[in-house]
Amino acid sequence: MNRVGGKLNPYLSDFGINTVVKGNGAREITIWSERTAMSAADKSMTKGLKRIKEVASCLSLKEATITKACDLYKKIADSGELKGKSIDSRVATCIFMASRIVGQPKPIKKILTFANVTEKDLSKTYKKVKLLFPEY
Repeated sequence: MNRVGGKLNPYLSDFGINTVVKGNGAREITIWSERTAMSAADKSMTKGLKRIKEVASCLSLKEATITKACDLYKKIADSGELKGKSIDSRVATCIFMASRIVGQPKPIKKILTFANVTEKDLSKTYKKVKLLFPEY
């Protein structure tokens, strides 16, 4: 099978499939593609997922934990309930919860250090997520 491009991202609304047209004769198409490139929600999701992977590499987390944290981050973002919270506090909460779910718990202090979040912010975000998703 012949395939071109990177792998799909199930966390983005368009699965990461987008086209950017550049060149001398493509002025109108370039303008249109820049307008419709990526929504604000997708930009925020991309930043969050990238941050999860950065913190996870610092904590030496397993792939299962990273995947669970990304899934949880997607659910939180889709709910829209934590819109005012910082990306770092959402990331720290997702990593904390995912590591406990998968059975690879990490100390809160370590997560706070690498995620640049205060314990107070993590606690508030954690409580809101627990109310939203009691199954976690």
